[in-house]
Amino acid sequence: LAMRGIIESRQGDGTYLLTGMDGLDGQEALLDAINEQGHLLQDIIEFRQIVEPEIAALAAMRISPDALNRLKILVCDQQRAVLSGREDDCFDGAFHRQLAKSAKNQVLGQVMTVLQSIIDASRSVWLQSGERQRASMEGHLRIIDALEDGDAEEERLAMSAHIAEVGNNIFDHAAASSQE
Repeated sequence: LAMRGIIESRQGDGTYLLTGMDGLDGQEALLDAINEQGHLLQDIIEFRQIVEPEIAALAAMRISPDALNRLKILVCDQQRAVLSGREDDCFDGAFHRQLAKSAKNQVLGQVMTVLQSIIDASRSVWLQSGERQRASMEGHLRIIDALEDGDAEEERLAMSAHIAEVGNNIFDHAAASSQE
């Protein structure tokens, strides 16, 4: 997207849509870029659907009270960002990284760290909507509920439902944008 002049990344500041993106040309360029990345996004969601529910199940059995509290704080911060209209992608990613650490499996933690930049493509600002942010936050709250119960199967299902909802939001948002 940066190479196509759609976004600009500013080190330490974030990623921004360029000001010339107003109007139909900008929307078409953005949709073209999303369509080009559509297969990658589908692969990311599929990967997450395979791996993250199992990470969550392990975390349900192994999470410490301190780690659970850190997850709760991240969700509170995410909620504050959503309610104030700010982007919440940094809290979303931090939530999933903390959950992976809570599984207490060094290999899974390292794999998720190495793959973070790829996974973060599914959290990109241009794929966000208010609805998706609220759904993500609610999914995280359901994940915390399952963690508190310590039920690995409940946790697996909560994470699976969360990732499915993320995928639906991404592809529904892209489809709706293409019809405008």
